[in-house]
Amino acid sequence: MNGSTLVIGAGTNLGGRRSILRAARDLVAHRFGVERVRVAPVWETAPMGPPQPDYLNTAFALDFDGSLSDALDLCLGVERSLGRERRERWGPRTLDLDLLWHASMRCDTAALSVPHRGLRERSFALDPLLALVPEARDPTDGASLAVVRATLAPAGPSTSLGDAFEAAPEGSRGGDRAERLAAAAEALDSAGCTARPSEVIALELTWPDGLPDEERLASWCAAVRRRLDGQRFGLRRVATLEDSARRTRAVLLGESRRG
Repeated sequence: MNGSTLVIGAGTNLGGRRSILRAARDLVAHRFGVERVRVAPVWETAPMGPPQPDYLNTAFALDFDGSLSDALDLCLGVERSLGRERRERWGPRTLDLDLLWHASMRCDTAALSVPHRGLRERSFALDPLLALVPEARDPTDGASLAVVRATLAPAGPSTSLGDAFEAAPEGSRGGDRAERLAAAAEALDSAGCTARPSEVIALELTWPDGLPDEERLASWCAAVRRRLDGQRFGLRRVATLEDSARRTRAVLLGESRRG
């Protein structure tokens, strides 16, 4: 850890949750202008607020010396790019990014509080933070956040990063269909890992009733391929925002290929 370390909490409980977290990681790195971010393990936790699906929670750590208000604006932009709609307090969301903690900066305004106001009561935020910065302290009173965490109930079972963060392999059976769609689309561009996530393309497909999964996957891959070829787009990442019986919504991250 150094004095410029910023930790951003990330949570999602809609769509292909792992695909959304991977896209969030890449977008955060790109928009904050850093080569990489450190990523905490993932926890699956019960939601706060009204009935809704369970969350996947993790955190990103990066070096950041700018203003915390600028960091908030960048996070809100990433949320919007990945389909965040603010309809209900504590309601379900494709992505929630929170500025949890900074090693040397504080903020306490009506619009923003760093460290996060609920940090010391929320194990699902403390666990990823402490996985990245075990020695973190609350700058308001110097309290060890690890000691604070020991007084709270567990956030839920933890899963190793490799098992929880990456999508199911292309063509695998079982598991989450939204994740398989994302993985299959990413496999269409073998050079995609070299593309920057500088552009975001929205993709929405509707499905007839009773369409078998195999046919849906084939139609999905064909639609993604048409979009990539038609716009000469280098694909880096796919985030599946929704996958219901009648509709699939996703965003494609990458950059236009010139020449």
